[in-house]
Amino acid sequence: VDHSRNAAEAGMNLQPTKLILFEFPGQKDIISNNPTLGLDYPLKLLIWEGENGKVKISYNDPAYLQERHNISGGNENISEVGAALEEISRASAKSLEK
Repeated sequence: VDHSRNAAEAGMNLQPTKLILFEFPGQKDIISNNPTLGLDYPLKLLIWEGENGKVKISYNDPAYLQERHNISGGNENISEVGAALEEISRASAKSLEK
């Protein structure tokens, strides 16, 4: 989702801002048992240009979402997804430094 392009189409100015949606194995099983997870599903990375042109990357840690939606079990899968998001963020940040 290109928020900055959408803002420009609405006549507004927004620093470059994009939202990337991710789907990981097992998420649909978790959401079927925890419908409020639909507020945060699919998982997302927000990439935006901050002060002085520095690119920032943010996401909600799946462990936080587990607590927020009172999800029991699935700790191993949630940890794996959290590690994957962290790795994707680190690799993306590293590629943007070049």
